[in-house]
Amino acid sequence: MLIPLSYRPKDCEPYMNSHQLDYFKTRLLQWRDETTQQIKNLSLQLRTDNTRVPELIDQSQLERERSMVLFKRNHKRQLIEQIDAALIRISNDSYGYCLETGEEIGLSRLLVHPAAFLHVEVQADREQRMRGFATAS
Repeated sequence: MLIPLSYRPKDCEPYMNSHQLDYFKTRLLQWRDETTQQIKNLSLQLRTDNTRVPELIDQSQLERERSMVLFKRNHKRQLIEQIDAALIRISNDSYGYCLETGEEIGLSRLLVHPAAFLHVEVQADREQRMRGFATAS
C-alpha cells in the first residue's frame, strides 16, 4: 500500500496500523540504503588511504584515523543488522513492541529511532547495568 509522502503517524490512530507499518517500513528501507552507501564510502576511504609517511607521529595519526574509519564502518554494519531485524519484525507483526516486555515502544521513540526494539525504560535499565558492569571491571 502506498502512503502519502505527507503522512506522519499520530498517537490518535490505532497503534501499528497498516499506514504506520508502511510508513516505518519505508523509513527503514531508506535508512538502510543511506547507511549502505555510507559503508561503501567508508570502505572506499580505507582502500584509498594506504599512504605511508616517514614520520612516526604522522604514521600514528594516520593509523588513528584509519581506526576511526574502521570503527564507524563497524557501527554502520551493526546499524544495518538492527534495521534488518526491524524489517523482519514488521513482516511478522511484532514491530513496535518491546522484545523484553511486549509493551508498546511508542510512536515518539520509533519516530526518533525506527529500529528501536526495547521500551525506553528497558533500554535505560540495560544501559545503567552496562555502565555499572563497566565500572566494576
